[in-house]
Amino acid sequence: MPPLFQCLICGQSIERSMKVFWKRKGHLLCSTCRDRIDSTPDPAKGNATP
Repeated sequence: MPPLFQCLICGQSIERSMKVFWKRKGHLLCSTCRDRIDSTPDPAKGNATP
């Protein structure tokens, strides 16, 4: 069973492998928070709607 880590944004417990933990340097997000970030337009990339 993979270890439990805490999502950095909401604090939800998530299962991730140690390989992913070290690859992301401990910055893990749950799928809900990751989807929210991915769906938010980034004004620095020029794809924001006015």
